Amino acid sequence: MKQPKKLPLKYKKVVDNAGLVPENWMLQQETKDYIVVVSKRTHATRRIPI
Repeated sequence: MKQPKKLPLKYKKVVDNAGLVPENWMLQQETKDYIVVVSKRTHATRRIPI
């Protein structure tokens, strides 16, 4: 598994629109249809459509 990265501004807006706090999430994977973010605290993952 790759190292999670900080969210770029365009994905911070997507995460915020999904009802999550962008500062608590990191980018795990990105595809053309969705992004996968992982929580900094609990390591839970979420798949968010772009």
